[in-house]
Amino acid sequence: MLRIVALTSEHLEAVRHFNERMRHAGHPLAFELPEGSRAEAGRGLISSTDYIVADESGVHGGILAVDHPAVLSGQDVPVTNYQSPLSEGIIEPRYRSAGMLLLRFAERRSPLAYMVGMGSDSSPLARLLKAAGWSVGLSRFQFRVHRPRRFLSELRLAHSSRFRSMVSSAAGWTGAASAGLAILQRRRSGLAGFSAQIEKEWGDWADVIWKQFRERCSFAIRRDAAVLPELFPASDSRLVMVRIDHHSRPAGWAACFDSPMRNHPHFGDLRVGSILDCVAAPEAMAATAILADTELARRGVDVVITNQTHRLWCDGFSAAGFLAGPSNYVVALSPALAARCGDRDSIHVTRGDGDGRIHL
Repeated sequence: MLRIVALTSEHLEAVRHFNERMRHAGHPLAFELPEGSRAEAGRGLISSTDYIVADESGVHGGILAVDHPAVLSGQDVPVTNYQSPLSEGIIEPRYRSAGMLLLRFAERRSPLAYMVGMGSDSSPLARLLKAAGWSVGLSRFQFRVHRPRRFLSELRLAHSSRFRSMVSSAAGWTGAASAGLAILQRRRSGLAGFSAQIEKEWGDWADVIWKQFRERCSFAIRRDAAVLPELFPASDSRLVMVRIDHHSRPAGWAACFDSPMRNHPHFGDLRVGSILDCVAAPEAMAATAILADTELARRGVDVVITNQTHRLWCDGFSAAGFLAGPSNYVVALSPALAARCGDRDSIHVTRGDGDGRIHL
């Protein structure tokens, strides 16, 4: 009989066999069950526990539960982000019940829960969540191109057919792409009184900024100075932390990655700048987007991307000259969480939440 238990060191050999079976079956895993226990790690304001689906024959699936402090309709509440759900039912029919078993366990353990990623709102997991009554939608994908010729030569979507490849190559070499993008990416906001600086640590200034944004969120993981070092550790060498001031007062920040891709399925070998997360006063959002984009462009990226759900941030990036593109970043809310969110356009979920940065 299948049961769900917390992963401990005694299960690691069975986990290795599970991962081997999945690989041998040719399943294209984006992740595997951990072959070292995270359940025994230290706990802070954000804590995580790995759970597995097991029976007497071994391990047949698992899920990671990450518990966060959050703000929900003005109240501080605990919320769980479930990551990396895996079921052997994908390759073995007798374990098809493992996926639904994991989902029901997740809802019982933490009714206020969400998941992100999934690659498509029609993926097997997204379809399972919809069938279980979860609210499933796509976050908005926005981008700004800095090197049009290289962007068009490397972007996989631009070469998905011979005709698209011919058009994108011609546009890149003739300069038509540069001219067209310059018009499309024209900024509609200014920077009067705003300045940017690179920070090495999160400080009290982050609390000032969070207070200006918090009340605008129907749902968000807390982004204050106590939580941010766990969300975005300053020790992460990939992190570019941009602080925005307005007339010398803290007004916004952006947590960014500068990632050289290698044969990426969407970005090829582009150097991609990602604005993973950002918090700002509403009047500073466009300036925060512009100055974060400017810093990443200064570092030499080919394109800057971001995923946003909050209406004010979507508008801010549009004012900063970002264009909208097709999104593959799914945001799914449990029935209990969705019922308490109120204004869905004021949910703040980004690539910085959950395992959204895994492919960056």
